Amino acid sequence: MNPNYRQINRAAQEKDPNSILNHFRRATAVRRQHKVLVYGQYQLLDAANPHIYAYTRTLDQERVLVALNFSSDKRTWALPATLKLGGQPWLNNYPTFTPAATLALQPWQAVVVPLR
Repeated sequence: MNPNYRQINRAAQEKDPNSILNHFRRATAVRRQHKVLVYGQYQLLDAANPHIYAYTRTLDQERVLVALNFSSDKRTWALPATLKLGGQPWLNNYPTFTPAATLALQPWQAVVVPLR
């Protein structure tokens, strides 16, 4: 057993709304709720970017952007001109997100945002 088992355990994760366990539960609920995330056509947006992994999923009239910052630094990423954000994120591992033509992604941030 890890020496920190008294602090990091399932019971502690259950009580913390921002825990990894509860984030995973929200992520799986969003995936179940939005079939576009499962069955939507995948389009990679910026293959050359070593830090940002961004792609869209499209199913019928529903489109979504998934943007992930795979670095320990804050990064900006310009949305392609053809994409327009359509509201608040379905999923975000940070407390806030500001929709803009250039996304400001915090270290290790992952957002799932509907598109118009």
